[in-house]
Amino acid sequence: MSNIKYIRLVTGEDLITEVLEVDNEPHITVYNPTKVLYTFDGESRIRMQLIEWVFTNLVKSSNFALQRRDILVMQDASDSISKAYTEQVTETSEEASNLLDDLLKSRSRNTLD
Repeated sequence: MSNIKYIRLVTGEDLITEVLEVDNEPHITVYNPTKVLYTFDGESRIRMQLIEWVFTNLVKSSNFALQRRDILVMQDASDSISKAYTEQVTETSEEASNLLDDLLKSRSRNTLD
């Protein structure tokens, strides 16, 4: 069973995220949540895009607790969405790591100057 889930929140937001679910807890823990953005391509087709739900440059953690009462639907994500999610999270993690490396390098150069 996959731990990558589709979640519809009471706010109307759709998330694709890794989930840790513990029985009898009032919350679940989500890891690296992405929000689904829906756009129309002009030909009556809906396109989906995954973006970070909470941007990693705003917070130190990528884990969040969601109250069960705030969840309308939670189901296993489809194989294609799970694959897109995994690629997105990997790409975002690599970009964040590269940004941190660049920042540290620029600070070291400034310290040496």
